[in-house]
Amino acid sequence: MFIKGIFQSVSMRDTYIKWALAITLALFLVAAGSVYFYLNTHGQLLVIHFNHTSGIDFLGVKNQVFYILASGLAIILINIFLALAFYERIKFLAYIVSFFNLFLTSLLLIAAAVIISVN
Repeated sequence: MFIKGIFQSVSMRDTYIKWALAITLALFLVAAGSVYFYLNTHGQLLVIHFNHTSGIDFLGVKNQVFYILASGLAIILINIFLALAFYERIKFLAYIVSFFNLFLTSLLLIAAAVIISVN
């Protein structure tokens, strides 16, 4: 009921926030889907972080890549609720938070693509 009320609010009628939210969720689904389908490792170690001076810094399993995506999703959800709450008072701040979500999700997609390409 609460979620239905949020998505029927005045802020969701704003095209900029609606499109930023839609693109954010689509990019996140692409990142999560690509990690799920392209990292076909069965208990093998993956290169999570690579430093150009010292080499491989962090090794992990596939679940740890999903933890990275889950923490990104938590930040995205918090930002969505903040943008919807700020819309009534300060529209400009709601726009900034919405487009920061878009930027954050594109960084998550880049990180997922790099982890996939290295492994």
